[in-house]
Amino acid sequence: MENFGKVLKRVLKARGMSQKDLACDKISKQAISLYIRGKREPSSRTFCELVKRVGSTLEEFYYEMNDYELEEFNSILEEAKRLYYEKDILELKRLLKEEQERVDSCEYRQDFTCLMIKNTISRIDADTSLTDAEKTKIVDYLSNTTHWGYYELSLFNNTVESFDSSSLAILSEELILRTEFYNEIPTNKSLIVQTIINVMLILVCHNEFDVVIKLKTEIEDLLDDDDILFRTLLLFIMGMLELSMGINIDEAKKKAMDAISVFKTVGSLRLAENYQDSYDKAIHMLEEMEKS
Repeated sequence: MENFGKVLKRVLKARGMSQKDLACDKISKQAISLYIRGKREPSSRTFCELVKRVGSTLEEFYYEMNDYELEEFNSILEEAKRLYYEKDILELKRLLKEEQERVDSCEYRQDFTCLMIKNTISRIDADTSLTDAEKTKIVDYLSNTTHWGYYELSLFNNTVESFDSSSLAILSEELILRTEFYNEIPTNKSLIVQTIINVMLILVCHNEFDVVIKLKTEIEDLLDDDDILFRTLLLFIMGMLELSMGINIDEAKKKAMDAISVFKTVGSLRLAENYQDSYDKAIHMLEEMEKS
């Protein structure tokens, strides 16, 4: 967990606290010393407890751990998203080249940021795609990172469709195992749910039904009653799942179309259009199967 010890030491000093003040029955002064010196990494539970004891929030502490570089990262992703919706391939490639030229001068995982932009381009440019080596690099990084934060979640979410079913299942499991750490951070929680939903939709298309059903159980534990958008997305996926499995066809169609109707009602027209396209493809496949 990069910078944890340095930030913890800085926060203790700012709060006028000592390592002894931070220690408790669950966390010894010796363990805290090891964390501060970078000799040991805290577990997710210990991390949350330490942040709580210094009087900070997970979001504030994580933001400081990343030296405030997430603001710049977010602005890059927002620019890439805008250009993607405008289907401006030339400007996206210019952005990618610009960010690639900064790889050596940036400490904050700039190479992975470039891969996110490249994958965004691949969605609208058939001549661009992540190489197998680049996909492996992402999987290895995420699999070997003990604590996923906002950056790791964004990396997975922004490259999710480039992976095969096996890699998606593995990375989704890694994601679920880490929910305790960032479930309390609103921005991260939203990104977790969004990522899992994207994975589920892709896995439905790959006929990985058992994994989708397992993820449905996991995601329901994360959703609050007022998470209307995500619950509507989940309704759509369940409709698509049943269509793909060939069960409850009429009910499945109703679930999918009800979800699309909600998107239109709340003004999420781009979302409605994207899911209408997915639904139409599923219906076409179903009709072709019935003919044969």
